[in-house]
Amino acid sequence: MTIKLVIFFINSLISTCFLQSELPTPITNRGIYVPATSCYPIKCLLPKCRCAGTGIPGGLTKDNTPQIIMFTMDDGITQNNFQLYQDLLNGLKNFNGCPVKATFFLSGDNTDYSLVKVLQNQGHEIGDHSMTHRDPVEWWNQNSYIDLEFEVINQRKAIEEMVGVTTRGWRTPFLASTENIFSVLADNNFLYDSTLGTYPRTRWWPYTLDYLPPISCYKLNCPLNSYPGLWEVPLVPWQCNATDEVFGTMIDECKDPGDEESVYEMIMRNFKTHYDDNKQPFPIFGHSSWFNNAPYKRTALIRFMNEVVKLNDVFFVTVQDAVKWTQLPIGLNGNPFSCL
Repeated sequence: MTIKLVIFFINSLISTCFLQSELPTPITNRGIYVPATSCYPIKCLLPKCRCAGTGIPGGLTKDNTPQIIMFTMDDGITQNNFQLYQDLLNGLKNFNGCPVKATFFLSGDNTDYSLVKVLQNQGHEIGDHSMTHRDPVEWWNQNSYIDLEFEVINQRKAIEEMVGVTTRGWRTPFLASTENIFSVLADNNFLYDSTLGTYPRTRWWPYTLDYLPPISCYKLNCPLNSYPGLWEVPLVPWQCNATDEVFGTMIDECKDPGDEESVYEMIMRNFKTHYDDNKQPFPIFGHSSWFNNAPYKRTALIRFMNEVVKLNDVFFVTVQDAVKWTQLPIGLNGNPFSCL
């Protein structure tokens, strides 16, 4: 064998090993997902199935229903935003004395996993938000199954190896879901997705993707196939201004009100639309960049959180906790969110 052939063989071997390390373990038993049909509550029963809608799960009365608040932040955990999250959450307790909990949808770019471990040890949920969070948004709109599988599974593996937990929840970067992403999630035993939005003033509880929702998703395409047992935790839009018809599926989409009182009023007004309705879970979903160069946003949110935890029916919990409660609803008289 000539020297050139030896060099060619070695380079080929190195390239093959590199490519294999980049690819996720292939799914050998991919599901076959049939077109979804309309949902009928008589066929779709808890704990495995729930139709999209505003009704309180389990037939509980409003007075016996906990008001769930879900605080979620997307993207990497860094030294800069870690301190923000500590300022907002550390030491704050729900009315029952249990620490408040949040969910962090973690992407692998610019992430300090030692800080992620601290958040996980504090009781917060670590969700999957892709390995690379790659640009542009069009990539996510035109992705293939294998490309998405890479993003989902490798980030889940990174969380398992670096943090020591298996994540059960996913949010698609740029909220740009397609049919393929739901196939990947279902094939890999994810509990829930939290990417799809509802229309303004449409406040749904978590629901499963066994069937079609009664109306299409806001701004984004609902999946057209049936994914039995995969839950959706919808992004319910906020009304950004009390007088204007401007809505945002994340707090980032609302124009900066400019001062602490206006920010506090915006948060409290949107909270009350849930609390005064059927106590559908109230989402505070966004990115840490919303707080940049605006310290009054941090103080406004802290003020809101300190105010509502005085209520004996309000609970800041993880998204996974919200799904599990929806599967098995427990009224206020049954201690729905203990410290365990």
